[in-house]
Amino acid sequence: MTFEKMLAKQNPSLDASAIREILKVVSRPGMISLAGGIPSPDAFPLDILPMLIDNVMRKYAHRAFQYDLSEGFTPLREALTVYLKEHIGINVAADSILIGSGSQGILDGLGKILISKGLYFYVFFKLGNIIRSFK
Repeated sequence: MTFEKMLAKQNPSLDASAIREILKVVSRPGMISLAGGIPSPDAFPLDILPMLIDNVMRKYAHRAFQYDLSEGFTPLREALTVYLKEHIGINVAADSILIGSGSQGILDGLGKILISKGLYFYVFFKLGNIIRSFK
């Protein structure tokens, strides 16, 4: 018996991921990627990263490496309410803010909330893998 017979029926072929193929190319030395979701390593705040890690460990060490609420880390949600009010003029409660750790999970959740069977909608290419998960 081959392992393919054990795979879910809705996944008859597991094609190479476009993201995986892009990552093969951008990992080459000297390559500068303009692909979405793959920022330049120079964009990371490496000069302040040790201080940020130290602050997190000092304030939240007991929680820093644990799963948290599905809605997101409460202190971050509370800080966002202040930022949104002071810098953008939006007054919102922390309970109304959801923090996501990646676009795929957020789009999956929105799709499950907003897309009903029989509904017609336009799909951009980047959403293809998410939409296929609803078949």
